[in-house]
Amino acid sequence: MVVANGLLRLVDDSPPVTLAQARSAQAIVILGGGVRRNAPEYGGDTLGRLTLDRVRYGAMVAGQPICRCSSAAARGEAARPRRP
Repeated sequence: MVVANGLLRLVDDSPPVTLAQARSAQAIVILGGGVRRNAPEYGGDTLGRLTLDRVRYGAMVAGQPICRCSSAAARGEAARPRRP
């Protein structure tokens, strides 16, 4: 790991992008991370766990609400998306 980090710094020593910088981007590209094949509840293929995690993170970075269900909705309370 030490060698890999050292080699990476030789190629790119830029600081990580801040959340504010990411939110002003024109596009956020999300790379796939796998597919769940033949999921019966979806009638075919759907996103794998890693891909779904990446999509959720991309939505958070973009500042978009993340749709979620909770027991609060069943009780008639308004469910609020989490914000960073």
